[in-house]
Parts: sequence; C-alpha cells; structure tokens
Amino acid sequence: MYVKQGEKIGIIGPSGSGKTSLFRMISGSIDCSQGVISTTEKTRMIYQIPQFHPFLTSKEILELEFSKINQKKSVNDILKSVKMIEIRNQLFTHLSGGEKQRLAILLAIVSGARIILADEPFGRLDKKNTIIVKTFLMNQVEKEGITLILATHNKKHLKEMDKIYQIKKKKLLIY
Repeated sequence: MYVKQGEKIGIIGPSGSGKTSLFRMISGSIDCSQGVISTTEKTRMIYQIPQFHPFLTSKEILELEFSKINQKKSVNDILKSVKMIEIRNQLFTHLSGGEKQRLAILLAIVSGARIILADEPFGRLDKKNTIIVKTFLMNQVEKEGITLILATHNKKHLKEMDKIYQIKKKKLLIY
C-alpha cells in the first residue's frame, strides 16, 4: 500500500481482522513482523472510544495539547471555528459520544499530525452523530491537506475515500 499526502484511504474488515494492529504498526507502537512500514510524517490515532482525563474541560484538554506543540492560536478561536465553543467549559466525562469524537478529531488536527489514523471513529455513534462527526472529520482533513486512513467494518463510511483496502485472512488487498 502506498499512500500520497492528502489521500483518504479506507480499510475495511470484520472485527478482529487486524485493522487496529495495522494502525499500531503504521504509528510505530508495535513492530511489523513482515514487510516494511515507512513514514516520515507525524501520525495521530483517533480511537473508537476517545480517552482523555475525565475531569478536565474541553478547553483544558486543548490547552494541554497546545502546550505540547507550541500552538499560538487561541483555544477559544479554534473551538469557535469548528462550532464547538459551547462545550469549552464542559468536563470530558459530561460530553456526549459525538462531542467526545469531535474533540478527538480536533485534537488530531491541531496536533500537527499529517497522517490521521481513524480506528472505527463512528462505531459507537448513532446515525445523527455519525453524520455530524464524519462531516466534521472530512471537512477538516480536506481543509488541512491531511492524509486520512480510516478503518471500519461498515462500507457506508467509505464513500468519500480515494482508495479502499480490505483486510482478509491477515492480508491487505485492494477492495
């Protein structure tokens, strides 16, 4: 699999097929037993269930991220730009599933990552929040020219992808 900067790649496969393991190899958190994975770009994972400190507000979570990357933009300006200002003072633990996912996507975007690995990002969302979160993700990726690799077991989530691969019997195949 060769991925160009700014491409949107879909990975489809049933639960347990190895999608998350592939992402861990791409991100460098586990070693690849066969083949070679090479990237010169910073990667960021978006998990199916976002995990952040439950007793920090959305604003505090973003401020922590900004302090790591020396971000000069205002947290409030960023939240306003993506229509999330209303959740800035809410504790992470009080956010809805869709709000948590939107915050996770926003963190991935502002982190400076050029490759986002989205592991079943819509898996626990209802239909309405899936549409909201997916639209938000696609718009931000497109706007920033970020490469997106999205893993799912639902074909409906792959319509906007430039290329689609399938994991079948532990092999990555063109779909």
